[in-house]
Amino acid sequence: MNRILICALICLLNTIFCYAQLTPTQKELFEKYNKQKSIQNAEIEKYSSPEIYEIDNDSTENFDREKNYDKEKLSDYERKTRQRYDFLADYQDSIELEEPELELFGHDIFDDVDLSNISNPYDLPSDGYILGPGDNIIVNVWGRTDLEYNLTIDREGRIFIPKVGELTASGCTLARLTQRLTKSLNEVYSDSKLSISYGKLRQITVYIFGEVNRPGGYTVSSLSNLLHALYTAGGITENGSLRSIKLIRNTKIAGHYDLYDLLLKGDNSQNLKLLSGDVVYIPVVGPLAAISGEVKRPAIYELSGDELLVEAIELAGGIKPEAYLESISLDRIGLNDSRILKDLNLADKNNLETNNIKLQDGDKITVYSIYDFHENRVFLSGHVKHPGSFGIDDTMRISNLITNGEQLKENTYLDRADLFRTKSDGSHSIISINLGNIINNIKNSDIMLQPLDSLVVYSFPDVSRAKYVSIGGEIKKPDKYKLYNQMRLSDLVFMAGNLTKQAYWVQCELARVNPGKEADIILIDLEDVLTNKNPQADILLKEDDHVFIRQIPNWRPIEIVTIEGEVLFPGKYAIKHKGERLSDLIARAGGIIPTAFANGALYYRKTIEKDISRRNIGQVINNTQETYYDSTGNVRTETQIKFNPSQLNRIIIDLPKILENHNSPLNIVLADSDYVFIPKYPSGVQVIGAVAANGTISYIKNQKTRYYIEQAGGYTPDGDKSELRLVKPNGMVFYGHKARNIKIQLGDAIVIPSKIKRKTDWGKILTTSATILGTMATTALVIDRLN
Repeated sequence: MNRILICALICLLNTIFCYAQLTPTQKELFEKYNKQKSIQNAEIEKYSSPEIYEIDNDSTENFDREKNYDKEKLSDYERKTRQRYDFLADYQDSIELEEPELELFGHDIFDDVDLSNISNPYDLPSDGYILGPGDNIIVNVWGRTDLEYNLTIDREGRIFIPKVGELTASGCTLARLTQRLTKSLNEVYSDSKLSISYGKLRQITVYIFGEVNRPGGYTVSSLSNLLHALYTAGGITENGSLRSIKLIRNTKIAGHYDLYDLLLKGDNSQNLKLLSGDVVYIPVVGPLAAISGEVKRPAIYELSGDELLVEAIELAGGIKPEAYLESISLDRIGLNDSRILKDLNLADKNNLETNNIKLQDGDKITVYSIYDFHENRVFLSGHVKHPGSFGIDDTMRISNLITNGEQLKENTYLDRADLFRTKSDGSHSIISINLGNIINNIKNSDIMLQPLDSLVVYSFPDVSRAKYVSIGGEIKKPDKYKLYNQMRLSDLVFMAGNLTKQAYWVQCELARVNPGKEADIILIDLEDVLTNKNPQADILLKEDDHVFIRQIPNWRPIEIVTIEGEVLFPGKYAIKHKGERLSDLIARAGGIIPTAFANGALYYRKTIEKDISRRNIGQVINNTQETYYDSTGNVRTETQIKFNPSQLNRIIIDLPKILENHNSPLNIVLADSDYVFIPKYPSGVQVIGAVAANGTISYIKNQKTRYYIEQAGGYTPDGDKSELRLVKPNGMVFYGHKARNIKIQLGDAIVIPSKIKRKTDWGKILTTSATILGTMATTALVIDRLN
């Protein structure tokens, strides 16, 4: 009875107490979880990923934030456990409400800025101010002559003074201009003195882009600097960097500006003056780290890329006197969207190098107070209902921390959890824990906890290897898919978007890994699986299975060919069968009409270009081009063959012969997307190239090439007769002697290229030869003298 009272008292004080001898109620709970363990072991192979199948168990079955349970139906142990969870949850919520929200450091300097005060028109330039076009100066002369001049420097950088003339002022300081003007005035006015002062200063145009609130071009005072520009553009956005502001001048980076130097050190040396045409660019913010707790300036800070933990704390103004340096918490983003918690000891000077680690983007640093930090605590994280830190006493064991299994979620992996233990010297060790043995009260499994112990609990997905199957062929979404428990072929087909219309239902192939042997090939009747719903045929899938859905034999979509020009019914026609030929298409189009010029028929096949690309012919041609070494010793390629695959799409045909004999081998078989064009009769014969007049000559029957060249005015002086080409209407080309002697037909084209001339620089040749001869003579003379 005393033990029950003590346990109730400790639960109310938010601590956990464990006894060597368990109460009957606890034994009942253990039996319950022993039964759960046996069920889980039987269901391991039936486990389904929570991505699709698992119901959200963190609802009314969990204790967190649920207080509407019937207390009368609970045992004392369960009621006290629930009260403890409710108290902890309320405590954690109160901590979260008290913790101030961190803000980005430095961005508030651009809040509520009066733009009229950014650049005061009455500000005096520094002694080093360089005058330029548009600046206004006032010149006063006194002595024998009293004069006053209000002068503005013109676009050429000059000023004009009566009786003195023009003087160059641009590029001078005020002191330098005073010296030059005094010298010039003394030549005109004796015994006179002068002074020069600034009038209205010039305006310049600068451009501000990147992560600013109002990017664009601005007209500002010539006294403006980088900080003025940032204020003018409304300040830097939260996505902008304060540490790598760039000044670009004449397309080159003229300087970088780190606002942290100004904000933290008062160093404004990088705040460069602007010139007209300058571009101020603010890139996206760099890596960020949040620093909170017992530091003087908690905030989110931008890292330059190489800060260590101590340097980051210095950014935050340093630590407060009550900071606890023996356990600084670092929350870091790990792999696979996980987070890593580290305790770092900056009080240990001997291991400072180990604990003073380099920071990364997304790090969260918390410096605890010596008043809030308690060493008598342990941590629980992972696949549990209430992760966090818990108080510890001298008798606390793991069973108390997990509340004899009540802390564990569904699908918890009971065979192993990891206990990370902090030793007295600050080092860490890992101890593997069998949670199932603890729940079943196996001897020596429930170890005693020590201060700062951290228990990590895993789920089955955490420790299980992901398994996949794949499907390809005539399926809408061929890909690799996750293998779920009891997953069958029909499930995979459904996940892959179902079969395409050309899929072969009679049979598909399933390839299965057979370790150490050839893969097993299983043939499956898809109709029996998908239509008849036969469970015997709907095979259970295994890891790495590959399903291939075949295509219906001889299946093909509707293939269209186009015929245009001089036929009775031009248009787009579907190919009736695989062996349909060109003559069949012309017959279906009503045949050619009297105005058709059959010899000039054009036939194009788009698939030729794709076929050429697949065969990599273009690369073969490039690899066989002539190569040579240039004067610098580099290998150069001489392009001799210009290859354009699209020009190969035309197929040369002899339509008159095709129409005479349907069985002729010239009668091409149609293919999808073929294009046929039958032109009208041409006007004559074209003569192109090195002739007096390019043009079309009226066709005269039985005349040869010479006749048409003479009609075109004959060869020009650079015409190359030996390279003459005759291009027939169907695309065939004849060359040289045969081209000159063949009888010309209507629609032919005669092409006469120009000769390739080689220009010889005899003067250069003679000069080079004389130099060589002179060198040889000198060499011979030296050898003779030496002998």
